[in-house]
Amino acid sequence: MSRLGKSELMYGDLKTIDQMVAEIDAVTPEDIRGIASALLGKRPTLAVIGPFKGRAASKFQEAVK
Repeated sequence: MSRLGKSELMYGDLKTIDQMVAEIDAVTPEDIRGIASALLGKRPTLAVIGPFKGRAASKFQEAVK
């Protein structure tokens, strides 16, 4: 799909390259952190299949802290 066709379908108007670059440049680290927090949640989850003991178990436990 061409850039112009996609812009028309997605946004209802034709955005210039400069407009798209300005929108990307306007994204802040706080924006990224907020979206990451909303998508990833607060606690990480780890699934392990198979036996694990000793040092391997402590590495897995450390990974999710």
